[in-house]
Amino acid sequence: MNLAWSFLRQNFLTVQQNRSQTITQNNKDAESNPPAEQQNKESNPTAEQQNMESNSPAEQQNKESNSPAEQQNKESNSPAEQQNKESNPTAEQQNKESNPPAEQQNKESNPTAEQQNKESNPTAEQQNKESNPPAEQQNKESVPEIEQNKESKPTLLQGKIPSKGEELKIKETLTIKEDNKSLSQPKIIYKIAKKKEGPDLSHNIDPSEISVRQDEISALKAKIERLNMEQRIFNTHRYGPVGPNTTILLVQVHKRLDYLEHLVESMKRVRGINKTLVIFSHDFWDDHINALVQNITEFRVMQMFFPYSLQLHPLTFPGRDPRDCEWNMPRNSDKDCLNKAWPDKYGHYREPQFTQIKHHWWWKINRAFDVLRVTRDWTGVILSLEEDHYLLPDTLHVLNLMLRQKPDLCPTCHVMGLGNYHLKKALPSRIFMTDWPVSGYNLGYTLDRYAWETIKELSDVFCTYDDYNWDLTLSYIVLQRITPHLGMLRVDLSRVAHIGKCGTHFKSETCNIEREIKKVNLRHDAKQLFPKNLSLHGDYSKLKGKSVPSGGWGDARDKQLCNFIFQEASGKNVTTMINTFKEDHR
Repeated sequence: MNLAWSFLRQNFLTVQQNRSQTITQNNKDAESNPPAEQQNKESNPTAEQQNMESNSPAEQQNKESNSPAEQQNKESNSPAEQQNKESNPTAEQQNKESNPPAEQQNKESNPTAEQQNKESNPTAEQQNKESNPPAEQQNKESVPEIEQNKESKPTLLQGKIPSKGEELKIKETLTIKEDNKSLSQPKIIYKIAKKKEGPDLSHNIDPSEISVRQDEISALKAKIERLNMEQRIFNTHRYGPVGPNTTILLVQVHKRLDYLEHLVESMKRVRGINKTLVIFSHDFWDDHINALVQNITEFRVMQMFFPYSLQLHPLTFPGRDPRDCEWNMPRNSDKDCLNKAWPDKYGHYREPQFTQIKHHWWWKINRAFDVLRVTRDWTGVILSLEEDHYLLPDTLHVLNLMLRQKPDLCPTCHVMGLGNYHLKKALPSRIFMTDWPVSGYNLGYTLDRYAWETIKELSDVFCTYDDYNWDLTLSYIVLQRITPHLGMLRVDLSRVAHIGKCGTHFKSETCNIEREIKKVNLRHDAKQLFPKNLSLHGDYSKLKGKSVPSGGWGDARDKQLCNFIFQEASGKNVTTMINTFKEDHR
């Protein structure tokens, strides 16, 4: 019995010892060799974690090497963020679909951890190369049509902001129809920016521009016609009549009262402003704007009103006729619309809120030189401004110095450039001689009678050149169609500043007029203004003209209205033409 008990006891101790050793060994193995599931979670995290830690998702990866889809779209005109979400899912979504987490993979195949890592879970870099190609490659593969359009069909507005010395960036977004999960027509938003920043441009007409009731339009047209014929000049009882050499400031006004208020205040501080005539040319009737202008007492004032505005023609040309084609309707569309035969060179159709600006500029310059009674025997110069400009106090002082020195310095310079977009500090007394590059010097420029007569000879080119920008159209005429080119004397320190970060058709939350004015004042030393003399720097600079039209001016009606405006300034009436285009011209 004792022997049997000893035998059982010995076996029990042996089993216990083996069990203890096994547990110890298993614990060591667990620490150095975790189960495949745990090992995969630590050494092969899920696709989402892999992308975040080693090879970041397309967004993060592109921020470091190739910009993310959103940033790439802004810089290379590729489809927008929302489109990428539909056609090019993010790295996280793709990895979840094509590379499930390691735990799920183990459940399906159960290979050893080492084998699983080599066969079913390749490296993060390899995963991203295979399942998440770069955003640029994704866009080229999934949206070839838009990529092609980027090269072969420049956007309608590509020439707009270069005239302001800025770059054009485009962001396209696609709206989703929730009911059938299909894509609607692309909604294109143009983003005008300098160095990746800027407000958005909408292709929709501002409702306030066409808010006048139909029963009030006739009365408003009659009032505007009466005022245009009256040509009243305010404050002549204070400052006398306009003389043959009086400088005229011609201001193109839309509807931004806040900017106009700052322009008027800057004018009041300009020395010699009471010797000028300031003409405000409006394409929008607004009682508050009219009250501001008519209550000016510091200088002579005249108002004139553009008669072919959207406000006065909300449902017919020159406004937007309901039968007109959508601006981005394809040429081969089956839709039967009024102006289908008249796209621009890029296949886009007219947008009246933009063509109105060119029409207005052409109307006001024709009227100022050739229609107004006050300029019939006048031999002065016209200084062109816009509502979002801002003048330094010595603007007219410098202009008079330039006009005085012009016969000796540059007899062929018939344009005086008082404004530019240079942001660096400049010398207040330095001037240059050059051909007139209109798009870079389209603010604070003056024209004399000779310059206008030269431009007027090419009115047909102005009215047919496929560019809705008046300044780029004029730049083409001046540098490529006029020989010799119109010469310009221009200042180094800009006396006319552009403070309109939010343009006529732009909205942005970052608009701050006071901040822009402060920036203008920081660029110069007020003590150095009003130089006694101007010093010429360098020789005459000749420029070679080379331009590509921006489009937006393909509609036959715009071309004819432009031509009739010119004829009207010569004494003809365009009322018949306006009525004619109310009919269907299909």
